Amino acid sequence: MDDKFATWLVGELEDRNWSMSELGRRAKLSHSTISNLISGARGRGEHSCRSVAEAFGVSPEMVFRLAGLLPPTAERNSQLEELNHATSTLDHDDLQDVIEYAKMRQRRKEENKTHQQQSSRSIRPARTAIKDIRTNRLE
Repeated sequence: MDDKFATWLVGELEDRNWSMSELGRRAKLSHSTISNLISGARGRGEHSCRSVAEAFGVSPEMVFRLAGLLPPTAERNSQLEELNHATSTLDHDDLQDVIEYAKMRQRRKEENKTHQQQSSRSIRPARTAIKDIRTNRLE
């Protein structure tokens, strides 16, 4: 199966242990529509893709891109679309928690980067000192 959409759809069904009938029930689509989405027998439309996205709880934009209804986008943009969708129903306080979490991760990353730079600077003089000690012992 070289069709990205079909591969993704089947993978999602397997990950959730859902049948095509279960997806159809949750997406309010017929079993034959789900079968056609997987086989590619018919064009994939906005309605069926949006319904699948809602059933899976993923962003419609991601499903539209996989189905070829929107042009592909860079991985980073795809992740941002997914984050936007995942946070779209959060209330103000929960959304603020997500923002604070992202900022905390960003600070940690910067701190780790700074720590690694400092560590690499302190290792070099120590290696140089060991080399000098060894050289002096040999003389």
